[in-house]
Amino acid sequence: MSIGKKQRAAATRLPPELLLEILSAAGVKVLSKTSLVHSSWRYPSQFLLQVDLSLPNRRIAKRWLQVSDRKCWSRKLTIPVGLDTEDAWSVLEGVDGLWHLALVAQESATGKSKFEIELLEASSLRGPSVFSDTPTLKHTLTLAVIVDLKSLRLTAPFSETIHSSISFIFPFHLATLSFKGLYSWYPDGLLDAIVTSSATSITTLDLDTYGSQEAATRFFETLLPLAPRLEHIELHGSDRTTAGLLAFLTACTNLTSFSCWEAKHSILSSLAPTVRKLQIGKNYVFHSDVLYDTLLTQSGVLDHVKLIRWSGISRASLKAQRGGNELLGDLEEKEIGTEFGVETQGNWYGLGL
Repeated sequence: MSIGKKQRAAATRLPPELLLEILSAAGVKVLSKTSLVHSSWRYPSQFLLQVDLSLPNRRIAKRWLQVSDRKCWSRKLTIPVGLDTEDAWSVLEGVDGLWHLALVAQESATGKSKFEIELLEASSLRGPSVFSDTPTLKHTLTLAVIVDLKSLRLTAPFSETIHSSISFIFPFHLATLSFKGLYSWYPDGLLDAIVTSSATSITTLDLDTYGSQEAATRFFETLLPLAPRLEHIELHGSDRTTAGLLAFLTACTNLTSFSCWEAKHSILSSLAPTVRKLQIGKNYVFHSDVLYDTLLTQSGVLDHVKLIRWSGISRASLKAQRGGNELLGDLEEKEIGTEFGVETQGNWYGLGL
């Protein structure tokens, strides 16, 4: 859509802090175009294009730490488990404006190294400013914007504290939290601090965790205070049915969307009637599996869901299953939407991460 000269002139006279705020919601493709619109748009657009700083392994992270004047602004940061605590702190101190932080297990390093919980107490995780040391940007963008960490992805083990009585205070308020790996990778001190920091802000939980029943019970009991706030849960893995998980799901009384790799009766029947979107990811059906017709009907989810997505099965495959045609007919009669295949653009849950 084209705009007139007056609108174009007005757009170029926007205060830089307001322009930055508007452009901060744009993606890479849009920013690459807005940087060409006008000289007043160029610096904010280029500034926002520095969104993802990935240090996937110790070698790359060490090289980055050797760069002089490395202070930068970035929306996303990935830190590998192979770094010692001092270097990891240095990385965090070198980045402003973080929204998304991932602490990841370096390939072949899992089980050999661990993160220290103290790392997440870094004050830089509540970014003091969105500015880099670029003089032009400093003159162009004159308003300091406080940004808070919104998303934390944990895919590596953490060390137990020597003194279990130590309590940690994290300087962020998460909206999205993601765990991957063994339940035992995440000590109570870490989980307690996350709950304390984000109990009133959390909306989304992404789980790909596994381990013993005892470890699962401890894990979910510690996270239980987050349950009433959650609106979206994504559950990975082929079998994550534990008593701790089911009790946790029952406490999630405000869920609006739920995704699981393998839908089981015990899991689906634990969902609150507030769930409107359901995604099932399994892409094959064994002869011993409960049919989807029986599973969805007996679990009660058809009484409240408005959309079901099968991300690993086609409509033809569902029809070929015994009871599949009847199920599709029931869904149409109940005015429940159906979708098939993997979502290729955006995020089905509207998380925008």
